[in-house]
Amino acid sequence: MNWLDDDKLAEAMQLVPLCEAFVKGVKSAVKAKLEEDPEAVPGYKLRDGGKMTTYEAKEVANIVMEANVIGWDDLLEHM
Repeated sequence: MNWLDDDKLAEAMQLVPLCEAFVKGVKSAVKAKLEEDPEAVPGYKLRDGGKMTTYEAKEVANIVMEANVIGWDDLLEHM
């Protein structure tokens, strides 16, 4: 799949607002949980400033792959 094709870019762009809202919601929920209990979300922690979360990239990649949303070839092609 080539995301640079005009049709594919148009389809992907339609999903951007939904994806951004999803990401914002997840980040907010994770931050709230970590503020309550630093161990609440395995593999994630608040940085010293408390505004950002850090994560283990390998664990995130495993979760994405287990969700079967995208394959390794597509992921690596678009990174």
